[in-house]
Amino acid sequence: MGKGFLPLWLSSTISNFGDGMRYVALPLLAYHISSEPVDISLVAILSSLPWILGGTFVGVLVDRVNRRIAVFVANIARVVPLTLLVIAVLTGQAQMWHVYVLAFTLPIFEAVVDTASVPLIQQAVPDKGLEKANARFYIGRILSQDVLGSPAAGFLFAFSAAAPFIIDGFTFVVAALLIFLVPPAPAPPRTGQRLLAAAKEGVRVTLSTPVLRQITLMAAVVNFMLMAGAAILVIYAKEDLRLTDPQFGMLFTVAAVGSVMGGVLAPKLVHRFGTPVVLVFSVALQGAARLLFGLADGLIAAYIAYFCAGVAAFVWHVAANAYRQRTTDNSTLGRVMATSFSLSHAAAALGAVAAGLTAELFGARPVMIGGGIGVLLCAAVSSAVLLRDKSGVAGEVTSKGAS
Repeated sequence: MGKGFLPLWLSSTISNFGDGMRYVALPLLAYHISSEPVDISLVAILSSLPWILGGTFVGVLVDRVNRRIAVFVANIARVVPLTLLVIAVLTGQAQMWHVYVLAFTLPIFEAVVDTASVPLIQQAVPDKGLEKANARFYIGRILSQDVLGSPAAGFLFAFSAAAPFIIDGFTFVVAALLIFLVPPAPAPPRTGQRLLAAAKEGVRVTLSTPVLRQITLMAAVVNFMLMAGAAILVIYAKEDLRLTDPQFGMLFTVAAVGSVMGGVLAPKLVHRFGTPVVLVFSVALQGAARLLFGLADGLIAAYIAYFCAGVAAFVWHVAANAYRQRTTDNSTLGRVMATSFSLSHAAAALGAVAAGLTAELFGARPVMIGGGIGVLLCAAVSSAVLLRDKSGVAGEVTSKGAS
């Protein structure tokens, strides 16, 4: 590992601990203010809007600026809306619009940090260590965000609704300072290409390759179906499954444990069965897990479903990202990823809208069951395209996240 990897890893891991707390605390806060499904689902919709409105330009921006400065500014900027929300909570004045502002603004800066992390790893680590570095980077994110941050938020929220957000802001400050321990790298080359033209190139590359296009569409469909459930997850967990706040937080921890297992299994599965088979399998497993969650009538079944979902999600990330890296030129990979992220977030926002309206009429459980069935159908339809392709059978596997 290069000497710049450790501070980069620490910066990401610490900030993701705060993210994990917020992912649990924000919907809990929203639920305590208003338990209306439409109000709750709007939180997820607003969280996706920054990617929908400007996601395709994030990759272009990161390729043109000093990435350390970009991460520093983005992390410090995230403290501002968090501070405003903490003041509102501590003074007893918190309203849904406070939650909505935070849900919309933080993903703007989060997109910059997450996108910049990929080239920063490449700069900090020698080529022969990239696979190991990416694996450690992503596992660090999972452990800090879901194993530690999410359950801690559930317990802290029961003690003080403001506590998770205070700690979240503190992690951003520490992460911002740590990034300057990463050795500086040469400035990105200037291409002279216009912003819109550069963004369009990423879209063109994504849609012109059949399997790459299919992977992107699968990610969008799965995000639509699963976000429909995630948008009203807190309602389903509290009212249908009757989970306590700590038990709700533990759902994310169980999924994270499954993700770690998925990280161990994914390279072996890809090398044994090939990328196309693994992609179809992982999506089918996600659908089955969501269906089980929708049919669950107690804590154990819910935890089993979330564990399986964690395994499936990580296997998908590894297999899909490895295929993208093998088939996409490095000069456009960031924009290809940004294109997929943007489409997935757009689908997620639509799923959240559909979830809010459906849950208002029929309740939360049908949304969960319908999402599981929809993902299973997606796996079946996509298999016709993916299983005809043989280009993803061999090749190295990395552990960078993909959407």
